[in-house]
Amino acid sequence: MRIAVLSDIHANLTALKSVLTHCRQNYNDVKIIQLGDFIDYGMRPNEVISELVNIRNNIIVNIKGNHERALLGYETDRFSCTRGLDANNYTKTILNENSLDFINKTTNDFVELDLSGKKILCIHGDLTDIYWGKMTDDEIKNPVYEKYDIVLSAHTHISALKTVINSNKTHKTLFINSGSVGQPRNLNPNAQYCVIDLDSLSVFFHSIPYDIETEQNLYSGQINDYYKIRLRKGV
Repeated sequence: MRIAVLSDIHANLTALKSVLTHCRQNYNDVKIIQLGDFIDYGMRPNEVISELVNIRNNIIVNIKGNHERALLGYETDRFSCTRGLDANNYTKTILNENSLDFINKTTNDFVELDLSGKKILCIHGDLTDIYWGKMTDDEIKNPVYEKYDIVLSAHTHISALKTVINSNKTHKTLFINSGSVGQPRNLNPNAQYCVIDLDSLSVFFHSIPYDIETEQNLYSGQINDYYKIRLRKGV
């Protein structure tokens, strides 16, 4: 069984559509895990949510991230700068009722799965800090993760694959970050996601070119231009 992992779409509809097209062409009817932060920074949160609704039959896990959590009124003081909070506040002004229902009624804090004999944790941050945690090298050594075969996390916008073997050398846990679909920060501006073969434990990271200019042209002073500029730079 193969699963596609998407995260940090950040209201970037063009990037999301490019990823979904690539996924359909190469993996047919693959099931999808969505790890949160599908709103904010970008200009089309309602359209992105509509796209996720359209593929709801393929989505087996739908996680909320810190941006969805903030939109619901929680931990708004944790943004690292005022422009992040400003973007969240702007999203609140344009989000429609259907989008709010999607966030309120279909997203989870974290999910545990058993698929193809593998125990999987799906979370935006980490178990120490569900929404804002960065699954650091110190965090992945926490024994709480030893019961999982695979830990899927997001939030950093940087793709990563790490393996931790327990002290008895009897079990390993794969820690996977698929990278960001809509706001990558690894100096690669392409839309990024990954596909995992659960039987072989192979991980395929994908970097998909998309029409960045289409998204950039939607910005007209609604939020800080930083989020427009960074699309081209991948930072």
